[in-house]
Amino acid sequence: YWGKRDEKLILATNPSVSLTMDQDHLRSTTTAQADPSFQKDRIWLNGKEDEIKEGGRMSIVIAEMKRLRKEEVEDKQPNEPK
Repeated sequence: YWGKRDEKLILATNPSVSLTMDQDHLRSTTTAQADPSFQKDRIWLNGKEDEIKEGGRMSIVIAEMKRLRKEEVEDKQPNEPK
């Protein structure tokens, strides 16, 4: 928060929109599944398969999930599925 540019009109210094969402109606559910038989990473948004662009945000997030899985599970518990 950077303050107000106009105290009388209560205008914020930076233009923005803010709102509070009702968590009973506006939320998302995310699930991830891993299996050694999968040949590539895939993602579906709103029931439709979407492209995972190399070097894009989703590609980076998936790589981080894999790194954390290896570091926190596989390296510490070698008998866990890979």
